[in-house]
Amino acid sequence: MLPGGGLSVPTQLPGAGTGNLTVGTSNATGSGRNKFALKPGRSLMDWIKLGKSGKDLTGVGGVRRQEVSIEDLKQHNKVDDAWISVRGRVYNVTPYMEFHPGGLDELMRGAGIDATRLFDEIHRWVNIESMLAPCLIGKLQETRPVKSVKKSPPSLAGNLNGLAPPVPQNVRKATEAETPTKPRYDWLQTDSEIHIEVYTKHPSIQHEDVIIDYSGSEFLVTMTLLDLIFTIHLDLENKLEYEYKVKTYPNGKCQLILRKSEQGIHWPTLGRPLMQHQSLVKSVEKKRNYRSCELIERCDVSHDTLLLGFQLPQGCRMCVPVGHHVYIRRNIQGTEVVRSYTVVLPSLVSTEQDTRLLEGRVFYLMVKVYLDGAMTPHIGNLNIGDTLEISNSDGNFLEKKLDSFTNLVLLAAGTGFTPMIKLINKTVSNKHKSIKDTKLMFFNKTEKDILWHEQLNELEAANERFAVSHVLSQAGSDWSGLTGRVSLDLLKQCTSQQNINNTLVCVCGPIAFTNQTIRLLKDIGYGDTQLHAFLG
Repeated sequence: MLPGGGLSVPTQLPGAGTGNLTVGTSNATGSGRNKFALKPGRSLMDWIKLGKSGKDLTGVGGVRRQEVSIEDLKQHNKVDDAWISVRGRVYNVTPYMEFHPGGLDELMRGAGIDATRLFDEIHRWVNIESMLAPCLIGKLQETRPVKSVKKSPPSLAGNLNGLAPPVPQNVRKATEAETPTKPRYDWLQTDSEIHIEVYTKHPSIQHEDVIIDYSGSEFLVTMTLLDLIFTIHLDLENKLEYEYKVKTYPNGKCQLILRKSEQGIHWPTLGRPLMQHQSLVKSVEKKRNYRSCELIERCDVSHDTLLLGFQLPQGCRMCVPVGHHVYIRRNIQGTEVVRSYTVVLPSLVSTEQDTRLLEGRVFYLMVKVYLDGAMTPHIGNLNIGDTLEISNSDGNFLEKKLDSFTNLVLLAAGTGFTPMIKLINKTVSNKHKSIKDTKLMFFNKTEKDILWHEQLNELEAANERFAVSHVLSQAGSDWSGLTGRVSLDLLKQCTSQQNINNTLVCVCGPIAFTNQTIRLLKDIGYGDTQLHAFLG
């Protein structure tokens, strides 16, 4: 809804079941081109140029205020006079309206209010301070409670000065179940290995939820536990080999097996705690880690789409979960631009996978290049050996969700195909224990736009568990397949033989496609638990 666009956050549908569902503001590849039809001259690059032109975009003569009151902010809630506040700063977004890739309506959701929560739900990865710097009006005035509150009795627990903070009497205390329990960990050693055992109490944890960064003596473990991030951050006692194993167990235990550089050396301690050690924070509050990744492979997928393989830095282990993505950032004329891209596989064929994927040393992206884009022209011009700044993986699709269904239906439009790649491989090639039947309905403009057309057809011919239907909106005269856009008839055709209660439907594509598809699926009878939209 706010500046940036290009986010590929797979998420459960916000507001599902309300009858007023509006899903996200972008697509699965972070391209930003099919989110909302912008007028010519309204690209991100055009916005950056406008911001550097010297033109007053604040609407207040370029004079920044010390403070903006909540009452003043509320007055600016119209299309031709719109202010928003994010993280304590107030911006005039009126000149940005036509540049916003999510459309005017989405941006207006934050007009006249403190939109920090809305922003963090959708665009927390965007550097808004950089993107909207020319529109900065001032700081939002802090508000303080009118009525004083009594202090609770002194307590030494959890408070360094021995006093508990003031608590309003009408606020109910959080129960133990509502307060996240911080994981604990133990460590032990052999002559050759260090074992770290983390007791997370999250039975859904998988080895892909654990990222390890090790450089010099600094050792950082980032562990995703649903919407929380647990961190182990140490200055290690001695050196390790760049060789890690991560094992997870149904009871939520996670085991890290690390190889000592010097075998037979006894470590008196594991190491000294660093700044982030044993922190447990909500993922929306966690600062994202970026690392320089080297391009090691590139090939054409279609006339405008590339498959790119990247190698992570030495000492880093990152295996990306199904349907998750990474962020790429780049500084363009002093403005930090961030785009997200779903992590894919190098092939749909199991025998053609890169063995380094299981070791967490490489990852692959499928990127559609737009000649007038802010990020993709740069990506498209990368040569082998060039690097990009790439973040930790992110997303909220849980592979465990597949265990509750026997049928999987995938509905993708254009580069919305990217999160489906790992799902297809997981359920078809790897013969997922629960999913017995996988169907893909793939919507594109023309036949040349179909990504991995040949691979999909070959996979269908070789496996009775998989079926694919291609639908073209601008079919040529020699096309004998389905034509048109997403409709009730097409969706019924794709799902007609499925038992709704046993079927999971995943949808990804431009905003209009995803919204329309979800509405039609609900008309057919699918409920919230049977639907998952990969959003942006």
